Amino acid sequence: MIWTALGTFPEPLNESDTRAKLLDPAIHSCGWTEDLIKREETAGAIEMVEGRPRRRSRGRIDYTLRVKVNTGTQPVAMAIIEAKAENLPPNHGLEQAKLYSACRRLNVPFVFSSNGHQFVEFDRFTGLTSSPLAMQEFPSPSDLRARYEFHIDLNQNSHPTTLTNMEKALYKRGVPR
Repeated sequence: MIWTALGTFPEPLNESDTRAKLLDPAIHSCGWTEDLIKREETAGAIEMVEGRPRRRSRGRIDYTLRVKVNTGTQPVAMAIIEAKAENLPPNHGLEQAKLYSACRRLNVPFVFSSNGHQFVEFDRFTGLTSSPLAMQEFPSPSDLRARYEFHIDLNQNSHPTTLTNMEKALYKRGVPR
């Protein structure tokens, strides 16, 4: 408890409690089930940079979100979330998460950072980062799958001039901005 002249206030949740008490319930309410969530995955100790192996700093990804592509197959990593204590800004872990997302073992297109109340997203397809959004706006597995398929189709069919209008329709909630 924090004691002030106005009374007592609970201490802000640390990162671990933010994950358990805020993020887990929030992503579950957006449709993410336990079989699609992997917690505290190692980012990888060695990475190839310009054809040469390079040691990465140790680190664990707080959440790897996976999407089922076909019935009977293992889910595919689609996004990561870097969690931070609730008193930090929601973008506090975004740069760290971007580094994790680019490791060759994961190579996920959607990167999130959250303090449990809000999140920001970096979309590797567009290079855009969203403004902070409430956790109720967090994308569902089907939202991320649709966006992924949209961008893959776009890249294969090379229609860059239609990207802006199509993205506006697809990202009706404003992610990414």
